[in-house]
Amino acid sequence: MYLVPQLAHIVVHPRQHPTELSYVNGFFYGLGLGMLMVLVPLYVIDLGFELAALGLVVSSAGVFLVLLRLAGGAVSDRFGERVVLGFSFVALVVCAAIFIVSSTLLPLIIGQLINGASRSVYWSAGQSYTSRSAEGHAGLTMGRLLSAESGGTILGSVLAGSLAQLAGFDVAFMAAAAANVAGIVATVAMPPLPRAGQVRSIRSTLAPAGRMMVQRSLRLGHFTALMAAAYAALLGSLYLAFFKEAGYGDAVVGLLRSVGGIGVVVVAYPFGAIVARLGAQRVAVAGFAITGAVTALTALVGSSPAAAVLLVAVGGMAFGGIRALYPAIAVANSPERERALSLAVVGLFWAAGMLAVPYLFGLLGDGIGIQGAMYAFGAIGIVAAVATPVVSSVWRTRPETAPRPGPPPG
Repeated sequence: MYLVPQLAHIVVHPRQHPTELSYVNGFFYGLGLGMLMVLVPLYVIDLGFELAALGLVVSSAGVFLVLLRLAGGAVSDRFGERVVLGFSFVALVVCAAIFIVSSTLLPLIIGQLINGASRSVYWSAGQSYTSRSAEGHAGLTMGRLLSAESGGTILGSVLAGSLAQLAGFDVAFMAAAAANVAGIVATVAMPPLPRAGQVRSIRSTLAPAGRMMVQRSLRLGHFTALMAAAYAALLGSLYLAFFKEAGYGDAVVGLLRSVGGIGVVVVAYPFGAIVARLGAQRVAVAGFAITGAVTALTALVGSSPAAAVLLVAVGGMAFGGIRALYPAIAVANSPERERALSLAVVGLFWAAGMLAVPYLFGLLGDGIGIQGAMYAFGAIGIVAAVATPVVSSVWRTRPETAPRPGPPPG
């Protein structure tokens, strides 16, 4: 009964609830981006391109994921997150429009570059806004934001695959564009948040980035971001190619992607309690091991629909843990006025994974087969899980209790 008046107050006075509005914003971004993440590889496969070309198109998003990441964090810290969030949604609308009118490789790569420009800056801005709207609750807010984003991704995956199969790719891409227009409206509704110690120049805002790249308290976040990105990149490339090769239709492929999103939501919503109980290192080790094992098992038995559903769901749960972990580490180890930049620095390692993994594993898949490439990633995940406690003990030899302060405002 308490929820009814609470929801009514949020609807009547939305700008008094910035945290809840940030979750709505995340839902629409998950919806629009989730549709494109299913549609783009399916469209490339439908056009008849080889695995290496598929990997190249998917990987091209990683170029701007790397190049714009720090700039996006600096702009968020300097001018406010809403400017960056608005840009992110507009870029996805443009990406969808390009895919509606294009069927050759170069325009598809350009569309993915624009897609990458959106993704390069959205996460730092969205996570920064959410964390600052409820300071001191990093695990809770990062988990719930990821849960909202994943809820959108679940719906987007089902819609994308179904629309592509039933109405064609043009209609599906137009629906993705409409979802991102709704995200622009949600961004406009979000109130600006005051920021203590605001710096006055982009150069001053960027100054702490070098320190953050080597900050010991962020290193587990760096590594976790890289491994999470590698799994996510394979879900958007090699996994889809495997499912198509196994004979699944576009609608079923979209449904399988949505099952992974359900797994993410299951873990992401209570993530604050999970990480408080287990600790960051155990969450990371479990996530690496499970995503690696799930990928290898999918290659082995994923041609069975029941096995595919179970494995994708379990993989989604493990991915949800490591996907929520790395921004939580960044939030917990950064002052408010450097929040978006800290998230951007950790996000650079996510960007590196998204840039390299699809193309490299696409080449590997062309060379040794899709299943062989998936077995290779399975081995990498297991090795990462075993190595993490050892490496973390080295990082803790001279522990940092807090990041050093950045330059004074000015």
